[in-house]
Amino acid sequence: MLLEYEKEILKEANGKNYLLIMARGLGIEDIILQNIKMYLNSSSLVILLNLSLNEEKYFFSFKNKYLHNLNENPMTIDKRKALYKTGGVFYVSSRILVTDILNEVIETTKISCFLINNAETLKENSTEEFIIYLFRERNSEGLIKAFTVFPHVIMSRFSGIQQILKVLRIKKVFIYPRFHKTIKKSLAKEIELNEIKFKLPSKHEEIQMMLIEVIQCLFKELKTYCKEIDFDYENILLYGFNKILKIISKKFESKLQIKRLIADLKNMKELYYLLFNVDFKYFYQYLKAIFEEQIELKNNSTWINHPISHALLERSSEYCLEIEENSKSIEYCSEIEENNKSIEYYLEIEENNKSIKCKPNESNNKKEYEPTNSDSQTYLQISHNQKSKRIKETHFKQESKCKNNFKCKFSSNLKINKLIELIIELSSKKIVILTPNTFISECLIDKIKNFGLKINTEIKTKTENTIFNFLKPENKQETNFITVLTFYDFLLCEINYDFVFFIENDLGCIRKIETWANKTEKNVCVYLLMYKDSLEEQKYLMEIRNEKDCFVKLIENYSTMSLDLSKEIAIDLEDSEEEIREYKVYIDFREMRSGLPYFLYKSGNKIDVMSLEIGDYLLGSSICLERKNILDLISSLNSGRLYLQLKMMEHSYTFNYLLLEFDNGRRPCLSDYFNFKEESFKNSILSKLILIILHFKKIRIIWSNSHLFSIQSIRNLQKRYKNPSVEKSKINYINPILQEIILSIPGIDYFNYRKVISNFKNLKEFISSNLEKLICIFGSEKGQTIYNFFNSNLKLLFK
Repeated sequence: MLLEYEKEILKEANGKNYLLIMARGLGIEDIILQNIKMYLNSSSLVILLNLSLNEEKYFFSFKNKYLHNLNENPMTIDKRKALYKTGGVFYVSSRILVTDILNEVIETTKISCFLINNAETLKENSTEEFIIYLFRERNSEGLIKAFTVFPHVIMSRFSGIQQILKVLRIKKVFIYPRFHKTIKKSLAKEIELNEIKFKLPSKHEEIQMMLIEVIQCLFKELKTYCKEIDFDYENILLYGFNKILKIISKKFESKLQIKRLIADLKNMKELYYLLFNVDFKYFYQYLKAIFEEQIELKNNSTWINHPISHALLERSSEYCLEIEENSKSIEYCSEIEENNKSIEYYLEIEENNKSIKCKPNESNNKKEYEPTNSDSQTYLQISHNQKSKRIKETHFKQESKCKNNFKCKFSSNLKINKLIELIIELSSKKIVILTPNTFISECLIDKIKNFGLKINTEIKTKTENTIFNFLKPENKQETNFITVLTFYDFLLCEINYDFVFFIENDLGCIRKIETWANKTEKNVCVYLLMYKDSLEEQKYLMEIRNEKDCFVKLIENYSTMSLDLSKEIAIDLEDSEEEIREYKVYIDFREMRSGLPYFLYKSGNKIDVMSLEIGDYLLGSSICLERKNILDLISSLNSGRLYLQLKMMEHSYTFNYLLLEFDNGRRPCLSDYFNFKEESFKNSILSKLILIILHFKKIRIIWSNSHLFSIQSIRNLQKRYKNPSVEKSKINYINPILQEIILSIPGIDYFNYRKVISNFKNLKEFISSNLEKLICIFGSEKGQTIYNFFNSNLKLLFK
């Protein structure tokens, strides 16, 4: 059953290219699933891109002969080509798809539609943009549909919405926040919501303040490196902000200090979850572990240098000892606020300044929204009801009514105690407990098992059997287990529970329950457990406010945006006086992850993607080029892999080049990646590269700080050597997956792996070979190494 707003989206978006931005928890996965079902026939050819692991399991739990997962079952080019011709919906990785398009394995003109999820991750010069560029170049009628539930990630980027629309080559955007009038009308049914609030212990409050100060210090240092960050430190704790940190980390991937700071911020976020959601001992153990990691980093450490970090560790240690000493005799009580209320309420935040309140623009039929000023307050809406009144909060103290064995198994966390008490009372009902991450889930499961309660343990091993259990026939005699799920898993499951407990509040999951209640006649009782006047309560309110502000800014930006999607002009590298000639480049399929093949294609090169035995790019029968970005260069110098690659290039080709690509816009200088104060020159990348240059005197190095400079250098090489043909012997036609498996075996390297192919029919014959045969083929040392690897005791290997 579809709600009114879901029907409206499908109706208005039918037959159009669009980007759909929805509030989290409103069921965007159902919209995607409806689009998939539309194309499950032999006359359609639809490509599904950019799914997470759980989303992949969710969509492919729906079985149909026209729904194909090419990532799950790798196959040869010929099999993929035959399968594409049968039609249907295909989920495939971007790297394989761009290779299939360039090699004409798939007929681009017959592609009906692209369905692209997680559109907030799309960026310029990516593989996805290359795919869409090729698609639009050859097919002007096919549709492109993109989806996202992370408006704050889009707004965190400079001109974020313009960038994504430019990558997708579309103009239409459908924006559906929670305050959209159709959504308010669709979600009119009330659900039973109970808030249970606890007084924050004084020790927790003190540790909370110290934790906030550490986060502030880390965030302040991060902003000195990334000046474009325009959000506050509190936003680090919000759902989905790990995506923003990941984008920053990729942008500055060569700066180790930035990566350390981001990793430390993630650790602080994990500490926040542990402080409020599990026993304090887990918080202390985790804090102690990351403290020891900081000590090992020595001069490269970050937050340990701040005095508050030592105070945090000392207070945590004292509190942990105090809990252990008083564990048998402690008597506790919690100050609880219980409000049996509906989901339809307003959370009022007092503000001194004027704020924004969104109303629909009644004069415009396009469902756009204009901001209007409010004199004193901002209403942050979870749900709307014009007749509903604000519910007054009541505070009362209540002693815990536990069973006899409860006090001896108490938790230092008041929320856990109350949770155990409630699930014992409701043990005959179907219960689900929602947590922020898997680590919190594991801690809770261990605690619940101490009381002899039955836990649904299948969630750990068979995700499809638990998350997607709605696909199974109902069994009324089935025992009611307690299920523990993360927020992310719950968003992709069918609700089949009587009671839902939130150990940490989550806006998306509450909305999912709300939409489910409006689709069915069943009722779910929801319990929200939180500490009053704490960081977690502030985080929950801030998440609501932040989402609304992002949608308001997004609507404003889109309404005033000008976007030119006229056909992109190709990169012209030719002089007007020169004769026009065809340029061809052979590219190793592993290089399709980088943006250079896209630039080569736009500059007029004919691209042939294959598995190359030596090098990354072949420009002719005697010209080989190996490309390294700065991180790959450092890694291959340290491991010795670059030495082997250059040795093979020198043996096989006359003209060899090493292309060093630095971060876009940064100067091509290795001294920027060498710490003169802490590293000795003897072991630095500078000395290792000098040794490479001295040893391989015929290798030429190209220093580049952008893809444009790289393709200009490649074009100059193409003009210098006018023989574009490549001998077939230089091209590796073996299965690239098989090649990687063979090269992973100890004793096998780039110099002898072809001996495996020429001397053995298959891997079974190779593995079962005797020692004499292996020594005869590979030599005594490597033959013995290979034999020992295949005949080692597995128990000893994994001991």
